[in-house]
Amino acid sequence: MKSRGNEFFTFVYGNSEIVILALLGIFLLVFLLLLSASQRGKLSTLRELLPYQRIKGAIGRAAELGKGVHFSPGSGDLAQGLHPVETLAGLTIGEAVARQAAQSGARLVTTTNGPVTYAVADNVASRGYANMGRLADYNAEDTRFVTQSLSDRLPYLVGAADVVEHEDTEVNIAIGYFGAEYLLLGETAARSGTNQIVGSSESSAIPLMLTTADPEQVLIGEEIFAGGAYLQQRASHVASLIAQDALRIVLIIAIIVGALLANLEPDWLKFIFSR
Repeated sequence: MKSRGNEFFTFVYGNSEIVILALLGIFLLVFLLLLSASQRGKLSTLRELLPYQRIKGAIGRAAELGKGVHFSPGSGDLAQGLHPVETLAGLTIGEAVARQAAQSGARLVTTTNGPVTYAVADNVASRGYANMGRLADYNAEDTRFVTQSLSDRLPYLVGAADVVEHEDTEVNIAIGYFGAEYLLLGETAARSGTNQIVGSSESSAIPLMLTTADPEQVLIGEEIFAGGAYLQQRASHVASLIAQDALRIVLIIAIIVGALLANLEPDWLKFIFSR
């Protein structure tokens, strides 16, 4: 007679597509419920992420000092398949940065690496200004296509660092994909005393960001994908973020409970998966 445990694992391994679809269905249901609650304004506030909270103040200070803001969505590109997800996350944040720059009157210079990212960044920045009713203040020349050297990202970082060092920049906001070559941009900003709000999902860049910028102003890993929820308060982004956090907590609890049972009550687990 087969044990229930064997039958369970046989079903899971033999029907992985069904299990994945079931998990996606559960996530979708949770997401839709949270989306409805978010649209009705019934969701609790998100947990604090200081880098996002400090963007508005940093741009406002730049305007007060008559200095500029440099924004980079990373050294990837959308069309070339080089980290497009991180690049898109950076561009989402870029729209919020453009809105704040338009509202405060600070000059915004955006640098990009790749033709498609450049085109989208130009559209994103102009839309940010238009949403604030200040499209006439947008200068398309301040959104720049620095280079298309996707195999070697160092030339792009050289161009971005030049903007930070020589164009009277008060704050450097660089959020997206960066590798170890980020050190050039981060060190240039640190040496010139430029405030930095940065973030990346790449493990080789995160230690360099923590070293060259205020650690409280560094977005680490998946935090860079939360810009739409924190900066623009989009209902779909907020609901998705909370749904992911909720399911992550459930999985963590399940793992902890399983580990405790395996160590403290192994006979109980054997009973569950026995005949």
